[in-house]
Amino acid sequence: MRIVTLFLVVGLTATATACTDPPPLPGPTAAGPTTDASASAPSSGPASMKPPGKSAVTAALLTPAELGAGYSTNPALAGNNPANGMNTSLLDCAEASSDASAVSAHQVYQGGAVGPFVVETITVTQTAQAAALMDRLRTVKKNCHQFDGEMAGGIKMQVTIDDLTVAKVGDDTVAYRLTATVPGAGAALYAHLVTARAGNLVVLLSLMQMTSPDVTVTEKMVEAAVTKARAELR
Repeated sequence: MRIVTLFLVVGLTATATACTDPPPLPGPTAAGPTTDASASAPSSGPASMKPPGKSAVTAALLTPAELGAGYSTNPALAGNNPANGMNTSLLDCAEASSDASAVSAHQVYQGGAVGPFVVETITVTQTAQAAALMDRLRTVKKNCHQFDGEMAGGIKMQVTIDDLTVAKVGDDTVAYRLTATVPGAGAALYAHLVTARAGNLVVLLSLMQMTSPDVTVTEKMVEAAVTKARAELR
């Protein structure tokens, strides 16, 4: 069962290259609010702030104990990091450009033999670029409401992205609910993906499990992640 779940997690976080909705709209001006990204950035830190080093960003990640009882880091997934796949999927759907100045760190956590799984990614960049990324992330559902995935053994599944209502954290919050279904077998995995920005700091936290996650649990995790990151990286 644990092996199957790991494959589901990796499958769910595969790059969304097979969207069934219309192709993404071209050009950066086609997505999200029309307000200039630099103008929409609140005053949570100077825009010219130099990003901290990789070790400092890594130290700002949550510890398993800070997530809750039963969590541990997951070395089995470290080499096939779901954070890479999940972030790539979101950024592909958001048509986000690469940010060479950004510094990022991630961690994968597991709460039991069959989950839940939590992936946290912290990215530190310039405030205007962080704000622009959040605007682009608002186009994810529009550009990739559904995409295809595959589990081990060639089992096909379909992932649907829907809006998720959560309490705002930091300066800006974008949240989605993902549901992975296997044709003829029903839902196989659920996920909450929440991205929160605080100044030049962007925290992405995903909670994945085999039953629908509790929104309040997700909110507490995101709040804890952003609070710690701000304290460590201010």
